[in-house]
Amino acid sequence: MSTPEPQAITPPTPAAPPEDTAGTASARPQPLNLALPGRSRGASAPAHDPRDPALDDPRSNSPKPTLESRIAAALGGNDQITEYRLEDGSVRLKRGNSCVVVRPNRASALDPFNGSAQIRPRLLDRC
Repeated sequence: MSTPEPQAITPPTPAAPPEDTAGTASARPQPLNLALPGRSRGASAPAHDPRDPALDDPRSNSPKPTLESRIAAALGGNDQITEYRLEDGSVRLKRGNSCVVVRPNRASALDPFNGSAQIRPRLLDRC
């Protein structure tokens, strides 16, 4: 048995373009434009060169909150307590989002001479 000899691979021959009577310039296709469009600078585009957006984000690269600042944020932000005296003798205490009203115990007004219960707790209510 004889083995067939390998045949060489040849590229296909290009077909002849049809003859155009109008001219040869219109018969040639225009080259493909692969250029990327330029960046237009709109109102939201930065004035400097484009770079990583995380570098421009004010939340990035900030120090991690401490335990005290996390507790303060959970309780309503500012640690300052504002005290308001009310007409009925109670006191309103406000800190951030929270507010309580501290009312005096009426037992001291009802029985002021009772020495067995000198320390009387005050009553707390929400605002």
